[in-house]
Amino acid sequence: FKGTIAKNESGESERLVKEVLLPYRISGAPTLFHTAKKSTILVKDSLSIYLFSQDGWIQWKDSVQSPLIGKTYSGDLNKDGTPDYIFASREKLYAVSGKDGRNLPGFPVKAPQNIAFHTVSLIDYDNNRNYRILTSDQFGNVYMYDGQGKNLEGWTPRKLTRRLIAEPRHVRVMGKDLIIAVQEDGKINVMNRRGEYYPGFPVNIKESLVADYFIRIGPDFSGSAIIGLTKSGQFWSINLKGETKVKKQIYRPASRVEFSLVNDQKKSSFVLIRQALGKTEILDEEERLILEREGAYNAKEVVSYYNYGAGHQYFIITDLNNYQSVVYNGLGKQLNNKPVDSTYPPALKENEPKDKFLLFSVSDRKFSVKGYR
Repeated sequence: FKGTIAKNESGESERLVKEVLLPYRISGAPTLFHTAKKSTILVKDSLSIYLFSQDGWIQWKDSVQSPLIGKTYSGDLNKDGTPDYIFASREKLYAVSGKDGRNLPGFPVKAPQNIAFHTVSLIDYDNNRNYRILTSDQFGNVYMYDGQGKNLEGWTPRKLTRRLIAEPRHVRVMGKDLIIAVQEDGKINVMNRRGEYYPGFPVNIKESLVADYFIRIGPDFSGSAIIGLTKSGQFWSINLKGETKVKKQIYRPASRVEFSLVNDQKKSSFVLIRQALGKTEILDEEERLILEREGAYNAKEVVSYYNYGAGHQYFIITDLNNYQSVVYNGLGKQLNNKPVDSTYPPALKENEPKDKFLLFSVSDRKFSVKGYR
């Protein structure tokens, strides 16, 4: 990549596809799901959860009053040919029918007493829709449930020592299943299906980590890696034998710098974010500048990253002070003529041939779909 200053020139033409005003204030970012036909978007206000078509039409709504935590997933849990939706609040784990939003048998699952769910993830070991759901709590303990809400042996819970920075993840290398859980304090846990450690783990970096990490799958355990970033900006890579392969300090342009690591929507690539002196910089893993945006000195900005391959990269920078978002391509060109009102980061989908991309945004009570050409 060639690093460029983000351009404020005129972007793509914009059309409003649909705008919907919900009864109550929206309480989280919209979640985009890709399907074989048209995509769907899940939106949560303070009392209900809504499923929208990509054209902005409500498919169903269901009563869920508590704020959601972590990420939301889709999978055909009841094997009826329609993707169902899995999400959690601090108090309950939900799985609802993709057809009408009703709870699936065995759900919701209540969190154990004095426990608050912190993350949730969905696993399909053999791609046969025999799903497993992983949750973690505020202490870092990990629970595994089957598709009927039954808590499985070895994960009731699997006790860890600190809260996780992101949801537990599953990968398969050389025919072996690995479940990876990374703690805030720098401890990296790699376990098998029964919750037993693989040789070489746990590994302790002994420094606080930023939210999220990247998993690179190679031909074997030595050639695969868990990649992350400490809060002080130290970049690290550890293979699946527990061996440190890379450890380097990202340049700090000032004494006060905030770092983060951001995966793309498929977790197939990642970028590094450096924020200091009123600038938000997006870097590749070799620390080369992709995009730089000048903002207010006290700006609070978050970056979303979408990678559709063949050079089709998009970065959404959301200003959480002014509640606005701007979309850039990989060359730093601004793609929306004016910032989009957004209480939370929008979601983006390429939509050829009608639009270059669709942008799904929420602002206060409003859900909007806009197309850009």
